[in-house]
Amino acid sequence: MHLEGPPGAESRSGRTDSCGAVAFDGLPNGIYSVKAVDGLLEGMVENVAVSRGKDEMVDVKLNGQATGADPIVKGASPCTRVRLLSGGFLGYTSDALQRNVQGCLVVKCVITSNGMVRNCQAIEPLEGLTRHSISELERTRFEPAMCEGKPVDIDNTFRIYFRLPR
Repeated sequence: MHLEGPPGAESRSGRTDSCGAVAFDGLPNGIYSVKAVDGLLEGMVENVAVSRGKDEMVDVKLNGQATGADPIVKGASPCTRVRLLSGGFLGYTSDALQRNVQGCLVVKCVITSNGMVRNCQAIEPLEGLTRHSISELERTRFEPAMCEGKPVDIDNTFRIYFRLPR
C-alpha cells in the first residue's frame, strides 16, 4: 500500500498482513490517497479524510479482481458464491481486550451445501480469540454455493482483522 498525503505530509508505504490490512499511524490531519498494487492489479481510493485520533478504514478494490457477487468458475460450469444469511458478528472476548490482543486471525472452514460452517481450522491463530471466533463462525449461516443448480460444499478461508478501539 502506498499513501499520499496533503502538501507537506510525507508519503508512506506499507505491506499488508495476511488479512490484507495495513495501518498508518500518527498521520497529520488532511486528505489522503491510498493506492494498492498486487502484481498486475492495482486499485486506488482518493479523498480519504484523516483526523488525528480517529481510525478510518478504507476498502481498496483491485481492478480486475472478482467481487463477492460475481460467479466463480469450477471446471467449465458456472457456480455462485455463498451469501451471508445470519451471524458473522465476531468480536473481542473480555480476556483478549484486557491483554490488548490485536492482529489477524485466519481460519479455513467448509461451508456446507446446507449453508452451515463446519470443520474449521486456524491457519494463523490469534491468542485469546481463536476458539471464540471459530465457535461464532460455526453459528453463522450462509446461502450455499450452487453449481449446475445444486448446492455444494466449498472450502472458505476467513481473514478476520482485530484492532483495538482507541
